[in-house]
Amino acid sequence: MSMKVESAFEHFNGSGFEVALKREAGFVLLACLRQEHEMRDQEDSLREVARQYDGQLKVWILDDYGQDKFHVQHRVMGTPTYLLFRNGVEKDRVLGKLSCEGLLEFVSRNLD
Repeated sequence: MSMKVESAFEHFNGSGFEVALKREAGFVLLACLRQEHEMRDQEDSLREVARQYDGQLKVWILDDYGQDKFHVQHRVMGTPTYLLFRNGVEKDRVLGKLSCEGLLEFVSRNLD
């Protein structure tokens, strides 16, 4: 499995995720979502964030497979949780379902 993620929007499984995150220069918005039907609108919002901030950050969805270990390591208490990393270090997070506008505001306040 390649550790480099080329796309601005990517589903990512738990295998090798921490290594990839530490190698990533710049901003990564990580979404911890359970792959349930009601989370599809969150994925659509994340795609829009990736589109609007193309070239400025990457948007990754951590798939169910890797979440349990990640949740313990990063003290994630529920889903959805959005974490913004810069150069592999957590910069900010927000817990709970957000509108597209809410996600855009979360990103913009951290990129400025």
